[in-house]
This record gives sequence, structure tokens and C-alpha cells, in this order.
Amino acid sequence: MPTPSARDLALYVARIAWEKDGQDIRVLGFPPLSGMCDYCVLVTGRSERQAYAIVDEAWRFAKSHNLHYQPIEGEAGWLVLDLFDVVLHAFTPEPRQLYALDSLWPKAALIDHEAGFKGLAALPDVTSKRR
Repeated sequence: MPTPSARDLALYVARIAWEKDGQDIRVLGFPPLSGMCDYCVLVTGRSERQAYAIVDEAWRFAKSHNLHYQPIEGEAGWLVLDLFDVVLHAFTPEPRQLYALDSLWPKAALIDHEAGFKGLAALPDVTSKRR
């Protein structure tokens, strides 16, 4: 698979979250030259274990496709994976509600990720590749 565009990467990350039964998935697109990443993916896991599984699978996807990324960071219900053009925030329910990142950036566009899934190639199986 060639290197995905920032939009496609955000959609792949959202699809990974969806396939891991993540809840309340949001993909936010930022205006050009906003000084932020291009896209932000927000997802809620039912537990810290599920939130970590989502972030870990996205990390494996990035690693298997030789994408740039920073180490997974966070704790206590909020994990972050920085893929430079796309940042994934995986929460448990309480921190998601407390920090309310969904409403932090009013100029960000909400991307219809479910419609975007239709244009993506199938996700490769990266579960057998460990760190």
C-alpha cells in the first residue's frame, strides 16, 4: 500500500477504532495552516484496556507502513498517538467528557468517517506483528 494521504490516514485510524468497537468516533479536519495536525481522531473505549488496544493497533498500522509517529503517550483514561498529520486521542468515558476535545476546535470540520471507509482499501492484518 502506498503512503496514505493525511485524510486517508485519519480514515484508516478511525476504521481501526471502529473495528475495535470504539465508541463515539469523531474525525476532525483542521483548516490549512492552522498550526495543528491536519486531522484529529477522537474515540472512546469502554475501558483503559480497550482504549489501549485501539491505539496499539493504530501504532502497528503506522509501523507496518513506515509512517512517522511518536511513541504512545498518556495514562489514566487518555492515550495519544501522534502520527504527525493525524493525532489519535483514545479515551475512557470520564476523561472524554471532562476534557471535551470534541468542542475545543469550533473551526474543525467533522468528517463523515463511515462514508469515507467505502473508499479505502482493506486494512492489512498487522496483528501478528509485535513491537
